[in-house]
Amino acid sequence: MRRASRRRVRLFLWFSFAGALIGVGYGALIGAMFRRTGLIGGAIGAIDGAAIAGPIAGIELFFLPTRWGRAVRQAPFLVTFGVKWLIYGTWISVINLRSPGVSALGLFSLAAPLPREVALLSVGFSFAAAFAVLFVFEVSQIVGPRNLWHILLGRYHQPRLEERFFLFIDIQGSTPLADQIGPVAVHRFLGRVFALASDPIGDHRGEIYQYVGDEMVVTWTLGEAIEMLAPSRASSRSWPRSRGRRPSSGVSSAWCRGCGPRFTQGR
Repeated sequence: MRRASRRRVRLFLWFSFAGALIGVGYGALIGAMFRRTGLIGGAIGAIDGAAIAGPIAGIELFFLPTRWGRAVRQAPFLVTFGVKWLIYGTWISVINLRSPGVSALGLFSLAAPLPREVALLSVGFSFAAAFAVLFVFEVSQIVGPRNLWHILLGRYHQPRLEERFFLFIDIQGSTPLADQIGPVAVHRFLGRVFALASDPIGDHRGEIYQYVGDEMVVTWTLGEAIEMLAPSRASSRSWPRSRGRRPSSGVSSAWCRGCGPRFTQGR
């Protein structure tokens, strides 16, 4: 199994387990308040939580990196966010109302149906929770999970000196290609290449620092770079063609020349 596949499987299991833990708390609370069975409510909530988190994690980790999922990811932010929110909110509502945990444990007699007002509140909570979690997730995909965490902690308010490794990846042949197909087409082509390269970079814990024309600057902490031993490179066989050509990448600095200090500060 490839490193990327192992990473996605680990994340899938982690999110499913986290969903089950959240379900335990939510189910125990609902059970104690309305069914007087907090322990049984927690067991039901664990199954319901895993049933919610598993399919959503599967879509994010296994479907969206595919060709069909990439079309959703590359849509305008509001379109991507709206489609996901509608699908995930509906799924969470169905699980909350139907409760596969009750069916799996055969506790129909102990798990009486919730009052209508509570059921409607559960649907509203489902969409609100899906909105909050999905919004944070989508923003983290734009600015990077680590950068978002640093912003929330206020680490960019003061300058700091970091030891980072920088990898400069240049797409060779882009200038002649621009002369052949024009600037608009070549930028669209480069956008597709960079989008395909972002997944393997993330699989190797890299961060895309910036884009400079046909160049992509990737960075790791010095400890991560030493651990990786070799830079992450996307498979050129999966990169898009333009007039029968595939891009090739040139690394513009060696490992030792790519390491050095960097100041970070908010703007």
